[in-house]
Amino acid sequence: MQKQNIAQLEMFSLDADRGESGCDPSRLKLIRGYQKIILKSIAFIFISLLAYSQGVETGKRQAANLAAGLNNRASAAEITRKPGDSGVTPVAAGVPVSASADIPVKQLQAEAVKLEQGKNNYTIQVASISNNKNVKSELASLKNKGYTAFSLVKGKYNVICVGKFEEKEDAKAKLQNLKTRYPDCQIRRL
Repeated sequence: MQKQNIAQLEMFSLDADRGESGCDPSRLKLIRGYQKIILKSIAFIFISLLAYSQGVETGKRQAANLAAGLNNRASAAEITRKPGDSGVTPVAAGVPVSASADIPVKQLQAEAVKLEQGKNNYTIQVASISNNKNVKSELASLKNKGYTAFSLVKGKYNVICVGKFEEKEDAKAKLQNLKTRYPDCQIRRL
């Protein structure tokens, strides 16, 4: 007694299931695949940034711990070393050798160099030469002219310098005489 009205129970028409709504189902699959690639690349970049920042933070902590450990070791070594400790170590022959015997000599040499540098702060650099034969001949010619010449080794070059001056003005007076033979000469600190 009830009539079944099939058309009334259907909410959508059967034509919509066939794709007649204007959208191509294969095109939807391409868009979804393209979106998946974009989302995966965004996720990859985000995870990479997180991993990188975590690595940087871990590296900072390790460097801080290493520096703190070195400072602690240095302070512990100063505390544990006694004034009477001579640093004697046994040798293969059984004769003790003092490691601290060289320290005062090195300290005296360093103090002497500082005192010497305190007196003579400036010099005139006349040339930079890489060949040792040319350096020796140039030093000899400068000494023949009455200059006090010496050479400093800087890397693979020998820097030829003339004189040691306390004041920059003294070096400037001598610089004018050297400009005739060495136009590129300059005043420098020792």
